[in-house]
Amino acid sequence: MVLKSHHNASLALLLCFGCAEEMPAMDKPAAPDLSPIVKRYEAPDGQLTDSSLAELRDALGPVVGQLQETDLANLVTEAVTALASARGASTSGGSSQNAAIEGTGWLRATRICPGSEGKSQPDPADGSLQLTVGFTDAGVDPVAWGQANQCRYGSAKKPLELGPLHHDTRINLWLGAATRWAELGQRPILVVVDGALTSQGKLESLELDFQFDPVTLVWSVAVGTRQGWMVVELEAFELVRIRAKNGRFYCSTAERRCSSAQESFTW
Repeated sequence: MVLKSHHNASLALLLCFGCAEEMPAMDKPAAPDLSPIVKRYEAPDGQLTDSSLAELRDALGPVVGQLQETDLANLVTEAVTALASARGASTSGGSSQNAAIEGTGWLRATRICPGSEGKSQPDPADGSLQLTVGFTDAGVDPVAWGQANQCRYGSAKKPLELGPLHHDTRINLWLGAATRWAELGQRPILVVVDGALTSQGKLESLELDFQFDPVTLVWSVAVGTRQGWMVVELEAFELVRIRAKNGRFYCSTAERRCSSAQESFTW
């Protein structure tokens, strides 16, 4: 990983695990506005009813299929965790490195992708994920953003490439408010991807958002219905909960029912 850190002082540093080079100071870049998407997840406005539950169920199959096909959760979680690791590596050096990473500023990290062949060492030929994130003394800014550059991952039986050549693929992440460095990779991450993916040699356009909790392994997906937006929660890609304006519902596929303390709906 190569880490660029920019601080609101007279110097900015290029940090590469112990080597440093002075660069001109740069203004902190503005992060993308993810507030409309974040609102869908944090304050769903849809009312769960028998009819909207049927809509959710109809939408669930393609959603689960896309989550399984893209296999992005581990890739993104590792990239986010690497931000904290790189920050720790940079601050363990000399005092000039500490000055560059503390206070208010931003850093940009480029992580080589794991490839699909189980290589023991990172290979630049497997492409990369590049992420930018701002920070203050209080911790990490809520939004990280970047792009995938021919990022190869998956397995030998199912090779994947995010952001294939000539296909701009943007990745925006909501890390949460008031997140500390040590919490990166330990809190739910809202992932927004817009671009392209090659799966087993087949090129597909990709427009996807989901939230993944790397600790509980729960996936959350905002689904739009005629009643509004609701959030479906999945464990092992099975429906377990729905968050709606009228409450949080616990679902049983065996009983074909989702229930809260006040209401119950079936499909």
